Amino acid sequence: MVKLLECLNTLFGTVSLYEVLGLEKNASAHEIRKAYYKVSLQVHPDRVSEEEDKVIATKKFQAISQVYCILSNEEKRALYDESGEVDDESGILEENRDWDSYWRMLFKKVTIADIEKFKGEYRFSDAEKNDVITAYVQCEGNMDLMLEMIPCSIVEDDIRFKQIVDEKIKNGEVVQYEAFEKENSKSRNKRRKLAKAEEEEAKKLASEQVPSNDKSELQAMILKRQKDRQGEMDAFYDQLAAKYGKSSKTKKQAERRKRK
Repeated sequence: MVKLLECLNTLFGTVSLYEVLGLEKNASAHEIRKAYYKVSLQVHPDRVSEEEDKVIATKKFQAISQVYCILSNEEKRALYDESGEVDDESGILEENRDWDSYWRMLFKKVTIADIEKFKGEYRFSDAEKNDVITAYVQCEGNMDLMLEMIPCSIVEDDIRFKQIVDEKIKNGEVVQYEAFEKENSKSRNKRRKLAKAEEEEAKKLASEQVPSNDKSELQAMILKRQKDRQGEMDAFYDQLAAKYGKSSKTKKQAERRKRK
């Protein structure tokens, strides 16, 4: 049997169960569950296509699930907190366990209705404003990258986001980056033209694969296409799981998505 702590050290560079989930030792049960959901989504095997990457992602997903099994159990967590060790013989740490079914048992499937509800609560909220500033700093003012990072954003939000940032710059809360300073109507028009082309491409692809009278499936196809093209859905799931926590996407990750 593979030792969990050894496995964590190999996969994540730490033997701390809390560090793997990005938690403090005094985290509540709710925070542990929320962190497990967020991290497990990030490493889920379904998110990668290359076979080699899928193998690594599967190992990480299994390890994360094992960590949650310990920290969500009062007795096992207390033993770990006291000794820094885990009971690898407990029967919980089964490498061949169907962890995907276990995960789906804990967390309901996110539906289009969930997404729409989240959008309604998130857009124009204080949480969105905070994410705009976070994205501005991480992307050093590049509006194209900001729009990819901010959940539920649409291309027309660029003017609104600019107003939010301009206020923070005026108050001295953030610096003004060169890329943001050069943002103009030409940049916005180019962005809208590209977005329109991608929208038409997504609709065409969806209409070719599902019946025209099946609106729910059509919408699902469009959403999936937008995820592949923009990475918006990854940001959405992270935000939904972290409940408006700090974004895990860095400028480097956003630039990598843009180059694809």
